[in-house]
Amino acid sequence: MYNLYRLILVSLTCLGFYSAPCRSELFYFPAVSPSAMGTSFASAPAGFEDITQQFFNPAVTAYFYDDQVAGVGSLLLSNDTFKNGNGLTFTGDEITGVGDPGRVSPHMGGGALYGSYVLNKIFHLGVAITTPWRKKTTYAHDWTGRYYGTRLEMIGVNISPTLSWNIHDTFYFGIGPQFQSMSLKYEQAVDFGSLGQQLQIPGAVPGEQDGFMSVNGSNWGSGWVFGAAFEPCWYLRLGVSYRSRVCHKICASSRFELSEMGREVNNVTGQYSQARSPEIQLVTPSTIIGGIYYYHNECWEATGSIALREWEGSGDIIVDFGGNPDLNAVLAKSGWRNAPSVSAGVKYYHPVNDWYASLGGMYQDNPVERDAQMPLLFGSSNGSISLGWGCHYQGYIFFDAAWLHTFHTEISIDQDPSRKGNSQRGSLTGRVETKADILSASLTAEF
Repeated sequence: MYNLYRLILVSLTCLGFYSAPCRSELFYFPAVSPSAMGTSFASAPAGFEDITQQFFNPAVTAYFYDDQVAGVGSLLLSNDTFKNGNGLTFTGDEITGVGDPGRVSPHMGGGALYGSYVLNKIFHLGVAITTPWRKKTTYAHDWTGRYYGTRLEMIGVNISPTLSWNIHDTFYFGIGPQFQSMSLKYEQAVDFGSLGQQLQIPGAVPGEQDGFMSVNGSNWGSGWVFGAAFEPCWYLRLGVSYRSRVCHKICASSRFELSEMGREVNNVTGQYSQARSPEIQLVTPSTIIGGIYYYHNECWEATGSIALREWEGSGDIIVDFGGNPDLNAVLAKSGWRNAPSVSAGVKYYHPVNDWYASLGGMYQDNPVERDAQMPLLFGSSNGSISLGWGCHYQGYIFFDAAWLHTFHTEISIDQDPSRKGNSQRGSLTGRVETKADILSASLTAEF
């Protein structure tokens, strides 16, 4: 009975660390470990179930005494919808178009590959190839907010080779570099009708003679990761890890599709040529995670974690055309803030058969201020729950699967020409309703 009370106390403590509203985050997509996702990532820094958790804490590989490889596949079933869209051109004319474009976030896949190699009794090598940064939002070309964008696709691939070691099976450490590739595709409509009217070109009709600008680019950046864990007693483990920010300076290529009015505007201004190379600066935030793992008995475990992603100071994400500021497009506005989160979970192991089940819940703060909410890149207020299941086969093959559900919420979009980057976009109001499900599965083999 004493152990049961202790299990309940640990679980309540984990849930009580932080009680902010739970929200999803910009372009962070951490579905790279089903065993961690089954507890809503409560087990990520200290659970040490398998090597797929080395993305969250690289010290995990020092916990195992066999060489291992693992593969992960994930699927985001998103249901973000934009509703009640209304807008005016920057000349004050009403924008005609679809105000309720429906679902705007297509389903996305992700994945990861992991490896762990035992050098000797103390030192281990690990590698994690993951896709933790992903975002895809698409709108029809005729929707009301087309001057704020019709497509945004961001894909980040992270490669982290690490060295880990343990001291007397009590202290575990891991450290290494991270190399990150970030690719970005963006598209928006250009209101050549309003530009033509501003230039007093005959026949110009605001909002009716659009062209389109598309941008495509990629970049490599680097940083570092560190993790540690401590087992003060046989039933308790504490873990902490830090992943540095990575700064990207993407030199992109651009393309303009000009309407007939667009060609006339280009004849006057000379700005909308085909050969331009804009620059995009983008930062993936640093992350610090701390957690606790509690072993109750051979059937029950409890875990909890607190995480902080430092979005504050990331700044605007701008397609910057240098000497042509009128062409610049703001994808995301500054005003982001650091985003703490808390999660707690439990795991049950069947006493006879080699399978387990897990349950978790997470609360996460919103990194996006109200004035910085954009229709293609936004932060939403959500809560989430998760379920996980796993089994062993002949002692060296491990299968894990998890499902995470993010609850419904609403975001208000309210942009006008007076705000930075909106001078040629006009105004846009509306709301985004968000909810999503994530499915993830992994297969791990020991040698």
